Order: sequence, then structure tokens, then C-alpha cells
Amino acid sequence: MTAAEHGTDPGNSIGDRAGSGAELTLRRFRTGDAPGPLSEEVKAWLVAHEIGFQLPPGSAAKHEALAQARLADKAEFTGVYDAQNLYGAHIPVATYISYRRTLNAGRELLPAHLITGVGVRAEYQGRGILRRVISEDLARAQRDGVPIAALTATEGGIYSRFGFGVSTFQKSVEVDARTAKFREGHGATGTVQQIDRVTYDRVAEGVFDRFHGATTGSIGRATLTPRGIAGEFGFDQADLNPNPNRRFAAHIAASSGEIDGYVAYQHRGWHGSPRVIEAVDIVAETRAGYLALWEYLLRQSLTDVIRFEHAPAADVLPWALVDPRAYRVVTENDLLWLRILDVEQALAARDWLVDGDVTFQVQDALGLIDGAYRLETRSGKATVTRTASKEVDATIDASALASLYLGGVSVQQLLGTGLVRAASPEAVETLQRLFTTSTTPYTNTIF
Repeated sequence: MTAAEHGTDPGNSIGDRAGSGAELTLRRFRTGDAPGPLSEEVKAWLVAHEIGFQLPPGSAAKHEALAQARLADKAEFTGVYDAQNLYGAHIPVATYISYRRTLNAGRELLPAHLITGVGVRAEYQGRGILRRVISEDLARAQRDGVPIAALTATEGGIYSRFGFGVSTFQKSVEVDARTAKFREGHGATGTVQQIDRVTYDRVAEGVFDRFHGATTGSIGRATLTPRGIAGEFGFDQADLNPNPNRRFAAHIAASSGEIDGYVAYQHRGWHGSPRVIEAVDIVAETRAGYLALWEYLLRQSLTDVIRFEHAPAADVLPWALVDPRAYRVVTENDLLWLRILDVEQALAARDWLVDGDVTFQVQDALGLIDGAYRLETRSGKATVTRTASKEVDATIDASALASLYLGGVSVQQLLGTGLVRAASPEAVETLQRLFTTSTTPYTNTIF
């Protein structure tokens, strides 16, 4: 593989390593510095992305919307090209996008390097293409001073070897509107009113930003996300077709009279059984607002079941119901995968409930954060320093450190897996105490 732009060292050819003799070229580019005509390079990349993700060919309008949104995101496209490919030398055989947002790490919003659109065409897999692309991209983000990388994975077996670990989980749930009743004093306050698309567009970004600032595990949203939630855009849609069935409601806080939450939802039709409302997005700054929005959904007529695919792992809703069995978990899945690029900066950005000290060795197959570290926590803050000490309390794989980071995975869960190895029972207890958090992290954004 050769490389173009950013002065990347081309190194050995991936084609040579695979024994194919094909010369592959890596190119990184952006959509431009300002809105304008869609370049042929971006068009070809979008076609390759559709091939890789089994999507219908997009219209010119959809491609333009995608490109302009990525321009607003300041995203960088990566494509890998084969000059002899029969589908076309200008169509990438591998795709990759990265851009910057923030992660709520608990104490502060941490700059994060977000990765999406990752695909390698089937006939080019096994040549080390993804390893080359992602390793270089992570190293460049680290040099830029970004302390953490993040992605949401369509396939779970790919990313741990690059130091990514599962950090948050979500549940797909069904709530039976026929039997669900709220407990007295369940905590929902304020009022909920239906709103139109114009009002949603006006309030959604501000509500999400405040939710993001208050919710550990939340990740900043891409420019196109609100339009997708509104039903205007979908990756599996060939064109931009606004969904007339998408509806919205807003929660108005009792204390301030301001909108501090919203739900986007859609009724799936009342001729079949059960009659279902799909909650597409529920964002609330407070628990009271979250429960009030659910109460609104459960009161809808001609409805038997409310489905929500992005419920928190530690959802409060079943505990607010008289019969918690009205709340059924269909599936539970991982959502956010993190990759620490700067141990000192990342650990300083989260909360620490107890004081303590521990020395641990990070094993990183990519060598980005390999080494020994001393962690000292005092009054909720951490000091992390590299150390040359050969005696450590624990050895932690880079992917495991990422899983422990937000508190969504415990030390006890990782013991015995080879990902966390402690020198003594006392070290296990110290690690467990230190990495325990007061809240379960929640991510409600797929990217």
C-alpha cells in the first residue's frame, strides 16, 4: 500500500504481503473547505461505502447531503484504492471516516476521535488493510493530543485487537401500554406537549447538548444525526424522503417552564396486532422529564406496545411501574467502544469516588500507551504518572482499560479472562474500589 497526503510513510505494500502483487494506494481527503459541487473523489467514496454496507445506491441529493454534513463535521475520509480493480480504479476497496467530538467522561467533556464508515470489500479482506488504516489514524490522533478514540461497531470481533473495549451498553425494550401503570409518587413532573418538526429542529440541539453535558458516557452527535432522528434521512434509504409519520413531543420543566426533553416517535399502524409505537429518540435532561415522556407515550390511543431500541442499561423506568413485568428487555447490546490514547489525560477527566493508589502495566499491541503508570486519587481527582517500576499491582490490556474507564464494566468481570491480571487479592480490591463509579454510563448516539 502506498499513501498520499499528510506525509504518511507508505511502508510495505499490503498487496505484496498478501501475495497478490496488487499495489494499493491509501488516500486521505476532506470534502472541501466550503460548500460547493460534490467532488468525484467524494462521490466514489460514497459509492464504495454503500457497497461495503449493503446499502441501496444513493441519489445525488442524498450524496450531497452526506458530503455537506461531513464538511460541517470537519471529517476526514480515507480510501484505499486498487488501480487494477475491475469495478473501477476510482472506487475505494476500503473506506474509513474520522472526525472529532467530545465524550462525557464524568468529570469533564473529553476531546474524542470518532471513527465510522469502516469497511473493507470482501475480496480484499485478510491483507492487513484495516490494521494499516486504523493504526495510522490512531497514531495521528494521539500526536494531535486527542486522549481517546471512539466507535460503534456493526461487528463485535474486529476492534479489541486495536485496543478498543466495550464501554457502554443499551437495551432494546418493549413496554406493554395495556398493563403499564406508574407508581404513585414516581417522580415525573412538568408537562408534555406534542410539537411539530419546526419546533423539534429549534430545540433538539440545545436539549441534547445539555443532556450530553450531564450524562457520563454520552458522545457528541454528528451534524446529520438530528435529521435522521426526524425521519428525513436514513442510511438504508436511497433518497432524502421526509417521513410524514414521524412525530415529536417536548417536556416542559415545572420549575423553569423551559423545554428540557423531547421524544421522537412513530406509530407503526393500527391494523395489525400488537399496535406499536416506536420511540426513535428520547432525550431528557432530568429523570423527571424522562419518566414524563414515557408516561406520554404510554397514554397514546390505538397503541399496545412501546418499543425503544436505545434504553439505558440501568433504566429507571421498570422501577417506576407498579408491575415491572410490563417492561420487557428484548436484547441487550454493547454500544460505545473506546480506545485510550493518553492514559494520564483520560483518567484525569473522570470522577473517582474513593482515595487510593495503584500501579499498573498497560499492554498495548499497537504500542500507543504501552508502559507502567502510577494512579493516585484524592478528593475525586486523579494524578497519573508514568513510572519505570518493574513491580506493578496489575497488568491491564489496553482494551480492558477502555472498558473499565467509564465504569460500565467492572474489574471483577474481567478477572480470569487474561485482560486484567492482579498481583494479589489486595490489588484486585483496590482496582475494584477505584474504578467503581456512582452512575452507569449511557450512550444514546450511534455513529
